[in-house]
Amino acid sequence: MKLVFFDIDNTLLKSCKTHSLAFIKAIEQVYKVKLNWEEFKKYNLPGMTDQEIILSVLEKAGVPEKVIQEKLKVCMNKVAYFFSVLLLNEKLTLLPGVKMALEKFRKSGVFMGIVTGNLESIAWEKLKKTKIAEYFAIGAFGSDHKDRTTLVNLALKRAKNYFNHTFSLHSTYLIGDTPRDIIAGKTIGVKTIAVATGSCSRESLLQFRPDLVLNNLAESQFFDLVLN
Repeated sequence: MKLVFFDIDNTLLKSCKTHSLAFIKAIEQVYKVKLNWEEFKKYNLPGMTDQEIILSVLEKAGVPEKVIQEKLKVCMNKVAYFFSVLLLNEKLTLLPGVKMALEKFRKSGVFMGIVTGNLESIAWEKLKKTKIAEYFAIGAFGSDHKDRTTLVNLALKRAKNYFNHTFSLHSTYLIGDTPRDIIAGKTIGVKTIAVATGSCSRESLLQFRPDLVLNNLAESQFFDLVLN
């Protein structure tokens, strides 16, 4: 039995400015730390979880650790709220090959889940708006933990409980667009597939030695590796 975990931003769909704007609004409202768009981009590095981004901004701004932790859940809820409001006027776009890959895996009996740095409510809103939520039953999210490696482990546990099956690491695949995805997957021991549909080039992803690097999810070697 095969299990495939997908990242969301720049793996399944193009990342959207709305998500970043939600951070800026929430951080200012909860912590009174003001950021402009250019300043925020310095903290929003590829593959960072939403919790990591918030913590990075606040630590750099000199907010005391105690204050950060006391208000962190409130801030995450505000990020989710602002995202939901702003998303009403945002169009999200699936990346090449995504719908075909999901449909092919479903017909082949492959189990699928999500491992993303997005807060859970934001993740599901993105998947629903792009009409691919139906392909996923479980996942691990940035609201669960700040560390992506921990999220992979958590997703495996949730898959075991939900599907009532212990998936071997050799038949489990993690797909993402950043070195952080590759490192997380390799640390746990699952197979890693990198896709160069984000800000990281194919060459930069190859340096982290994933099992496969793709230009997009429509490439045939993707299906050859997972299905054979």
